[in-house]
Amino acid sequence: MAELTLGDQVITIKLLILVYKDNRLNLYATDLNLSDEEIDATWKIRWEIEKLHRDVKTLGMQDSSFLKRKRLQGYLLLFVMVVNAARDLVTSLNLKSVEELLRFVEIRLGGALGLMKIFKLR
Repeated sequence: MAELTLGDQVITIKLLILVYKDNRLNLYATDLNLSDEEIDATWKIRWEIEKLHRDVKTLGMQDSSFLKRKRLQGYLLLFVMVVNAARDLVTSLNLKSVEELLRFVEIRLGGALGLMKIFKLR
């Protein structure tokens, strides 16, 4: 347990310290009833969400607004397919991130124009 001071308010938190590859990871929860395993699992889920946001921004897909539900559902389906395809390519090519995948496409395949030639798109 640890106490954090926010202004004049003191908050008690449950602090879980993990060491991974010589790095210290401090995970915390304000729900003092959570087990260490529950805190770890919750932070893993939150980290996946953060990675999704990062990948979405990298792929330039963060700006979209649709007034009709059907169009939004179609966009979300396409959105998830593109992000998952990009992540699969990252894994298949032994790359570290979507950013590295985009650099790979730019350098090795000639960027968007190179891809268009490969797939005979105009």
